[in-house]
Amino acid sequence: MHGTKSEYTRHVKIEMLNRREYESLLNSGKVNLMDDSYEVNEFLPAPKVLICGRCNRPGHTKKYCQSSAFDICRRCGGDRTNIQAHKSCIVKCHHCGGEHEATSYKCPLISDFRRELIKQLKNHPERLPPQVQLFIPSDYRNKKDGARTIFSSRQYDSGPYQKSVNQNYYDRNDSQARPSVAPAITTDTTSASIQSELNEKIKSLAKRLEDVEKSHAAEKEIINLKYKSHIAAINQAWLLMEQGYEIQRKMISKTNVAVSEIMFDTGLLVTEDIYTTVKNIKTALGSTEFDQTIQ
Repeated sequence: MHGTKSEYTRHVKIEMLNRREYESLLNSGKVNLMDDSYEVNEFLPAPKVLICGRCNRPGHTKKYCQSSAFDICRRCGGDRTNIQAHKSCIVKCHHCGGEHEATSYKCPLISDFRRELIKQLKNHPERLPPQVQLFIPSDYRNKKDGARTIFSSRQYDSGPYQKSVNQNYYDRNDSQARPSVAPAITTDTTSASIQSELNEKIKSLAKRLEDVEKSHAAEKEIINLKYKSHIAAINQAWLLMEQGYEIQRKMISKTNVAVSEIMFDTGLLVTEDIYTTVKNIKTALGSTEFDQTIQ
């Protein structure tokens, strides 16, 4: 872990995105993974010291640095203007001469500043933000009281949410302390208001869905009626077409018969008239010249 002496740990850090799941896990004190039970504790990161990016000394930033006119390499202590020349330079702290970087917690200067800072916060915990717990690395703890954290004594005021926060707050220095057994059960006016608003929205959406379903059913019924009406109209038109075709067929047949009868009678009359005319001409001329033609 960053900020500890070795920066190694056998602990596993799990980040929870849901507040209630986080509180429930702390309340149970245990987590089961692959049939094994593991103890659960709240993770408090080790405090980091504000270190200047120019002179590598703690307590101020590069913007307000008055200790150096140029950027000092935290590895070798030389001028870091040419960054390429300090990518593989010899590591030697320019604070104490030790074989570590100047910003390392192994440096006595950084370590002493950190120790003094923790001491000041222990003497004046009210300087911490409300409801903030600060983890104390093992090397900086008081052997007598064995306190592992520093927390502010100021009250946290956030309106309706205050009650829930106070319920889940506990002293990490007490090994037997746990958050409230059931913090999620406690409700306040805001939660009830939000729940009521959500219920109203759900009811409104359910009503809208019901209206949409009814409208859909009505539209479906109208479409079915129109479909049946169109089918009936098509069948009626087809029947009328069949009847018209049958009438036309009969009319054509009768017309053919009538034309045949008229043509036969007319041809017979014409033939008779021609025969009579030729016969009269023959008689008038007294000639037998047209006998062969008449026959």
